[in-house]
Formats: sequence, C-alpha cells, structure tokens
Amino acid sequence: MIKVQWYYKKQDLDLRKLGINDEDLEFIGENEVFPSKHYDKIFADAIVAKCQVYSIKEYDEIQITDQTSYFTRATYCPITKTLTPSFKRWERLCVCQKPLNPNLLYILCDGCGKWFHPKCMHLSNAQAEQLEDFFCNDCKDKQK
Repeated sequence: MIKVQWYYKKQDLDLRKLGINDEDLEFIGENEVFPSKHYDKIFADAIVAKCQVYSIKEYDEIQITDQTSYFTRATYCPITKTLTPSFKRWERLCVCQKPLNPNLLYILCDGCGKWFHPKCMHLSNAQAEQLEDFFCNDCKDKQK
C-alpha cells in the first residue's frame, strides 16, 4: 500500500460554485490539475503511470509536454469546495483580463512585451501564427 494525494481536474469541480462561468472555462487548461489535502492508501499496482505536475510558470516555459505533464496554480479543498487562490485572484493578461491558459495561442507585443489572445486583437490563430512583428493598440498609438 502507498499513500497518494488526490488531484482534481476541471470536470471534477462545481465550477459555478467556484465563481467560474461558462465563458471563462477556456481559461482553465486541459492539463490543469488542482492538488488537495485529500490522501488515500492504494495498492501500488493500481497506479497506471507516473505524472509530472509543474507550476503554471514552469509548464509555460517547458518545450515538450506529453500526456503525463500537468500544471497547477490553485489548490482545491473538497470539504469547503473552494480554490486557493480563488479564480478571481489568478494572474490576468491581455485586454480581456482573463487568466493565462498555456494550452491557448498568445501573441507577444514587440512594443510592451505583454501577451494577447489573437481574437482579442481581431486576428485569427492562422493570422497570428504568420506575424513576424506585432504591436498592440496602445503601442501602435504611441508610435504615431
């Protein structure tokens, strides 16, 4: 028998009670997990594979991920059914002020160094991938 820690995925959580509406679901990654203080003892042969859990910053910086690579930025308490920090306190970016999801495409402004969602800049993902230089609206205005 070994002691294992429970991690929750977004489909395991009551997102509405956590203050996360349907529109914000895309900002929780498919590889995002939420550790808890919930532990169980299980037989070692019940484990399918070992996984690696990174901070969101580490995950965003690694070049290669696979089916066993996950990231976390909040813990989940199954008793109080809360996230710490709460979704409203997660770091925000882009003009839409939504949290980072490393599974989504972002474009970097060459002027200010901030990250933006292509759709918030009125670009398709295909257009964003073709860009050699990008300047957000604030930086374009400063250049005039």
